[in-house]
Amino acid sequence: MTDSLVLDHDKIFISYRRDDARGASGRVWDWLRIGFGRERVFRDVASIGAGKWRQKIDQALAASSACVAVIGRRWADATNLPRLQDVDDMVRHELETALALGNREELILIPLLVEDAQLAQIPSDQLPESLRPLLGDWNVLALTESGWDEDTRRLIGAIASATGLPVNPELEEWMALMAGAHQGLSMARSAEAIGGAGRQGEEQALESLLNRAAGAAPEERPALKAALAALTAGDTLLAEQSFERELEASRRVRLAAAQLAASEGQREADAARNVASLAVVRGDLTKAVRYFEMALEANPGDLDAALQLGYAWVSRGDLAKARAVFDAVTNQARSAGDQRLECWGLSGSGDVLVAQGDGPGALEAYQAGLAIREGLAKRDPANTQWQRDLSVSNDRIGDVLVAQGDGPGALEAYQAGLAIREGLAKRDPANTQWQRDLSVSNNKIGDVLVAPGDGPGALEAYQAGLAIREGLAKRDPANTEWQRDLSVSHDRIGDVLVAQGDGPGALEAYQAGLAIAEGLAKRDPANTQWQVDVAISCGKLGISDSLMPIASRQQFLYRGRDILLALKYAGRLHNNQDFTILFDQVIQGLAKGP
Repeated sequence: MTDSLVLDHDKIFISYRRDDARGASGRVWDWLRIGFGRERVFRDVASIGAGKWRQKIDQALAASSACVAVIGRRWADATNLPRLQDVDDMVRHELETALALGNREELILIPLLVEDAQLAQIPSDQLPESLRPLLGDWNVLALTESGWDEDTRRLIGAIASATGLPVNPELEEWMALMAGAHQGLSMARSAEAIGGAGRQGEEQALESLLNRAAGAAPEERPALKAALAALTAGDTLLAEQSFERELEASRRVRLAAAQLAASEGQREADAARNVASLAVVRGDLTKAVRYFEMALEANPGDLDAALQLGYAWVSRGDLAKARAVFDAVTNQARSAGDQRLECWGLSGSGDVLVAQGDGPGALEAYQAGLAIREGLAKRDPANTQWQRDLSVSNDRIGDVLVAQGDGPGALEAYQAGLAIREGLAKRDPANTQWQRDLSVSNNKIGDVLVAPGDGPGALEAYQAGLAIREGLAKRDPANTEWQRDLSVSHDRIGDVLVAQGDGPGALEAYQAGLAIAEGLAKRDPANTQWQVDVAISCGKLGISDSLMPIASRQQFLYRGRDILLALKYAGRLHNNQDFTILFDQVIQGLAKGP
């Protein structure tokens, strides 16, 4: 490309279908704005303004040196393929105009596959003749979730190389800050932090920070960098305060106007939900509930916020309020035809019923959710999120059946979940969440096999889970969640080996688990769970008669007792049945005497 082209055409145009890959295109838009400057990237939802859309698009493309065509799994499906065949379709017009400019070497095109879209699944022969060069003549790139950072660097590098546009020298700093913030949230997550819905809220908070960074003026960027740096260090408070300032500004606008535009209500709701999600990470559930309720006040139809509010109530122990919220989510989602959220509402109700001791009621709720998720997964087998949700439903049903004493039924449910997770892990071995899910399935199966005395089967399942967790812990030694998982796997293997009479093998497994637990507890002495883990490991080493001489076992028992007593007197050991049982076992072991 010539220098005159770079001078005359210094914009980047993003083409996308809103009902295909809106989320991914938004993230691409944010990173391209960070990479090349917020004024250089055109995306219709934010840039088109008032006026005739054809004229606006033509002007934007005429000023561009690159066009990124974002293609998801629905870009040319049964709904959108006929739209591409319509000569008046906006996306078709964008791409035909871009291809014409590309033929004259006035612009480059980059077809970009996102959200697991596969080139082989696009019916190229059914595309209009004018659009076929997009996938036939131009180099296709892909952005994957597991390799998002490297894929984004590759995309930005390709644009810079082909156009001569300068890349922001702070790009790598921003990417490092975002990666560190992800890691910091994982490490800071409190023991009370909620599950899948809560973690989704964390991701939304980070994406909101990314969006603000991409559109920020130079004088605003240091504060955003400071917020991300604080998250990297595990301090979510600074990020919460940033969202609180935005929330309060938006609330003043809302309260001052009699007729607030819907977009302002959504902005306020998003800010409030981000504050609440980060408060959950710190374990401040009172604040989380308050801000989730603010989000719903601003946008009563935000069922994702309602779902997270329900789980916050569960964590606070108010099951009646949680049940009311989950039932409302289920009913509203069903009325709106949103089966994904209907399933999450049913799952939440099931979780409440489990906590209330109503196993049959919980099983009914989980099975209703399972039936819906089976239909969703069958409708779109390539949708990995629906596949993962289906495995979660199988696990929850298995948990209830275990509690009801139905070992064979639980094993069948867990094995169904395992089969799904094996397929996901095989599809993308680099996806660490899917690998961890697979290790959880193996452990659940091991637990079920232990009960009827199938030691060899349980050992095989636990060892499969251990192998996965060793790989994850080796990949990222700083990830405390994976380190703790690894310690738990060693303990479970030790339990089986004790039952089989293999004292030396059990001793080796327990000691491996204890070493990991000690490392975590030393890293953060204020973490109650990690301190209890050390006590549990000491108890296992001290209680079993077959591992070592009684004098050595007594030392471990005393150590476990002292840890538990210190936690209890410090008010950090709440009424937890598992810990109470362990303490009783430790005391009974000491009562035997040397």
